[in-house]
Amino acid sequence: MGGGSSKQVVDVDVSALAPPDKRPENIVLFSVMPQEGELKKKGDTLLLEVGNLGFRILRPETEDPLALFPWGQIHSWAHGTSKFTFRYFDDGKRTILQHILSMRDVDDLLQHIQGIIDDILAERRKSAITDEAFDRLIEELKESDAATQLDLIKAAMTSSTFTSDQGREVLDVLPTTFDKVEAATVLHSKLIDQNRFSHVLESLDCHTDRENVWHRITAVKKQASGKRLKEAKP
Repeated sequence: MGGGSSKQVVDVDVSALAPPDKRPENIVLFSVMPQEGELKKKGDTLLLEVGNLGFRILRPETEDPLALFPWGQIHSWAHGTSKFTFRYFDDGKRTILQHILSMRDVDDLLQHIQGIIDDILAERRKSAITDEAFDRLIEELKESDAATQLDLIKAAMTSSTFTSDQGREVLDVLPTTFDKVEAATVLHSKLIDQNRFSHVLESLDCHTDRENVWHRITAVKKQASGKRLKEAKP
């Protein structure tokens, strides 16, 4: 996950859009105007729900969900004065796509997202692996054969979280692309700074292998949090 800025693609008047609507359980609804793709076909104005589990796109009249984007599926985002763009891994097409939304109150949206991320990071830092334990893990990985390395990583993850730099170091120790893909998939959920997961994936030379990791992560995340998103009350 990460932020940035981008230029306005189209000049859209967003002044008539409703202000943010705060709901219980740390959920905020933002009125948005899709600018392209499948979302634009669903309506000129939709609702973007942002909460602890990720994004949902809702119908404004009924608040029925039209699309679900758990945090694990969201790759990155960018913003302009009245635009918010987010990129996500599309499991069906097995590639990274994006949605461009015109909206007001972009700053409020970014602050809400940052607050959610800060809470997630604070919780993950509580179980960060110690330097001594991480050094032992690296030594054990170097001394172990490929058949047991993934088990060692999973065992360390049971009670500890890792930084992206540590995750990259773990992958660099592994001998094969298959092992790196498997390890990256399981490490993602245990990274403190998931917004730097691309740094971990740099251990994989092939773009196809990196996309394979995203495909695996998305499948796991959608299964775990997609069900809760569908059941969550807006």
